[in-house]
Amino acid sequence: MLNEWPIVTAKESTVYPLLKRLQKLGCLEAFWQATSEGLPPRKYYTITQAGLGYLDAMSVEWDSLVGTLSQLRAVQRGKVTT
Repeated sequence: MLNEWPIVTAKESTVYPLLKRLQKLGCLEAFWQATSEGLPPRKYYTITQAGLGYLDAMSVEWDSLVGTLSQLRAVQRGKVTT
């Protein structure tokens, strides 16, 4: 699913430690599900209420960062807005 957005493409060595950390923080829950014949079970993650709160908080931070970067770019281009 991550490969649908090239800007957020990450390697397994980045994603799985992050998932584990978010699970430890209570932001995610994990469960195993059987797959078709001959394949090992797969681990799935689901977001928790705490995770939704964390996502909301990080979204506010992200929006602030994007706004600040937009202001800096405007200043750089001589288009100061306040």
